[in-house]
Amino acid sequence: MGSHTPIVIFNFLAAGGFAMLLGTLLPAMLSANIHRRKTWFSMITSWIIYALSYLFILGHQFGPEPPRGLCVLQMIFIYASPPL
Repeated sequence: MGSHTPIVIFNFLAAGGFAMLLGTLLPAMLSANIHRRKTWFSMITSWIIYALSYLFILGHQFGPEPPRGLCVLQMIFIYASPPL
């Protein structure tokens, strides 16, 4: 087996993207002074779901294959996110 570095970097970027998108959405939702259009909320929510979908197999990337149901769930979220 090769180096795990690319996978760890990908996990870090996916988790960081999820956290930053969540950090972008929450202040706009919780603040009475920040006004955004519904389209903006829809787009950010779609990107959050997309970023989160890559974190489902976190911890299952090394060793035995992840459970089939988990892979199917990840596939559903990845392919359903762009039309959102």
